[in-house]
Amino acid sequence: MLMLAPRSSTFKKLWLLLVNSVWIIDNDYCWTNDTIKFMYLNLTNDTVIVKKWDRIWQWVFVKMEKADFDYVEKQEWKDRG
Repeated sequence: MLMLAPRSSTFKKLWLLLVNSVWIIDNDYCWTNDTIKFMYLNLTNDTVIVKKWDRIWQWVFVKMEKADFDYVEKQEWKDRG
C-alpha cells in the first residue's frame, strides 16, 4: 500500500491541513489515468497557491501481508482465548 502524510512544515508554513490526516492507497487502486488526488483544508482567509514540485506531503510504501483466518459459526464465551 501507499501511505500519504503531510510534511511537518506544511501546516506551519501554509496553514494547510490534509483531510483525514493520513491517506491509505490500496495496492489495487486504479483511477482515471492512475492519478492520486487528495484534499487539503485552507485554514486562512487568503488564497494559498501550491506550485508544481512544492513538497507539501510525503509518501511511504508499506508491505502488506495477507492474514489467514479460521472461521467459526459460533464461539462460546468460555472458549475465548
